[in-house]
Amino acid sequence: MKKLHASILALLLFISCSPESESPTPPEVEQDDKQAPEIAIPTFPEVVETTSSFQISVTDDFDVTTQIYIDDILVAESATSTIDFDIDPFDFTAGDKTLRIISTDANDNVETVNIPFELKKLLFRLPEPVSDNPSPDSYVFLSVNFNDGSLYKSKSIETDQDGAFYADDDFERQDFIVSFYRISNPITPAFNNYYIYSFSDITPGTELLTTAQRFDFFNLGNLRPDKETDLDLTEIPNAKIFGYNGYMFPGIYELDSNSGAPQKYLLYNFPDLGNPQTDYGYTLITDLNKTTYTLSDLLPANDFFPITLPQQSEFYLKIEGYANEDDYDHNRYHQFFDGGNQSISSKTIDVPQFHELFNIYNVHYTTSINNKLTFSRKQKGMTSPVITNDLQIAKNDQNISIDGEHDYSIIWFQDSFFVPNTFSNYFDWKFYNKESTVVEMLMESFEIPQAVLDLYEERGVLPRPSQQTDDYFKYDLEVYDHSDTVLYENMMFGGDYNQNEGGDVTWMTYDLKY
Repeated sequence: MKKLHASILALLLFISCSPESESPTPPEVEQDDKQAPEIAIPTFPEVVETTSSFQISVTDDFDVTTQIYIDDILVAESATSTIDFDIDPFDFTAGDKTLRIISTDANDNVETVNIPFELKKLLFRLPEPVSDNPSPDSYVFLSVNFNDGSLYKSKSIETDQDGAFYADDDFERQDFIVSFYRISNPITPAFNNYYIYSFSDITPGTELLTTAQRFDFFNLGNLRPDKETDLDLTEIPNAKIFGYNGYMFPGIYELDSNSGAPQKYLLYNFPDLGNPQTDYGYTLITDLNKTTYTLSDLLPANDFFPITLPQQSEFYLKIEGYANEDDYDHNRYHQFFDGGNQSISSKTIDVPQFHELFNIYNVHYTTSINNKLTFSRKQKGMTSPVITNDLQIAKNDQNISIDGEHDYSIIWFQDSFFVPNTFSNYFDWKFYNKESTVVEMLMESFEIPQAVLDLYEERGVLPRPSQQTDDYFKYDLEVYDHSDTVLYENMMFGGDYNQNEGGDVTWMTYDLKY
């Protein structure tokens, strides 16, 4: 047995001494790494005006640390190959800047990229500059006020390049109020308009829709006219008219047509306090060469539908009709029934139906709740009862409390007046506010640009509600609740939401005069 063990031992010693059993050669030492990291960044803008996000990629065979600076201020640092970072202009001073990216690998190889750019602090931009674009017969001003109403800066709008406002370095990031002023330039003094549209709680960097975007977003598909046809409707005492494919508003007896568009208009007659079953008459206008219409041209409605309304003694009702969903989505002002101020004891009212013309209906209903509060509702379809809501509104000194879901509110001051030996005037100030439980009434303390005040004083315009000496003015709060999502900023400088919004909408009006 011992001999066997000795043989095995000798064999092992032989194997260990053989050339094939020698230790492997250690790996060669790699040469020093002298390759700097590679930095890839998408095209960087020449000007950064709003909070912007960027991404860079770093490639190297070894671990890399990357630092990103704007001038000497570190904005990001990472050891990953992909780095995301943001630039908020309000974190820096405005002016010429350098974006500096420094990547260092484990062998201390360094790559640096310097990108010059300009940094500006955009408050808001009006792209054209506004839908109510400046014209030779108007003065146009823009202002930015702080949310307490004090004026930050203002300027006149003279070209389509003037619709952008930038903050100075002393402006701390905060929401603000934007106001647009339009004042008639009376080449022939006759009738002057004075408009102010104010929008509170605007976020820095807000960019508004272009005119083309507004037409698409708000379904403003009405075609612009290329000719006009005046109608003689003197023999129809309560005539109203709307057009399917014209730039047509009810109550304006003038047919506007656009070449290539089907010409079709509905003329109807229905008196206030009338009975739809006996007093409603209509005709479809397709021949633009016929310009005179009398009661004998109107046909009676022969089909009616009972609409269920909230139990109110008095109400105002109008109905719009649309041929199909596309018509509903791209046209407005299709009114075919104006119920006037009705007084009924039941909860239903018969309205005419036109199966050959309309497949979709819109119901507009308004009623007074008390001497200060009015309820209004617009909803699609006539088969469902008109819905009410539970908004509660109360005034407390210069604040208004709103209890209930809503999207936005409007304080609206409106006045028509005559200045002796000069001209008639119309003043309109709408002050928009985002959804809030408390709205501050700023019209009395709001700081209006001096250039605007000078024009007002020259023409006898009194821009404050408290300056009115009679009751012939409107001063109220309107609170809106939409069924569709509302982007508040899209309402700026145009009544598109109120006229052409999609979906149903409920609003409450509260009288602020007393």
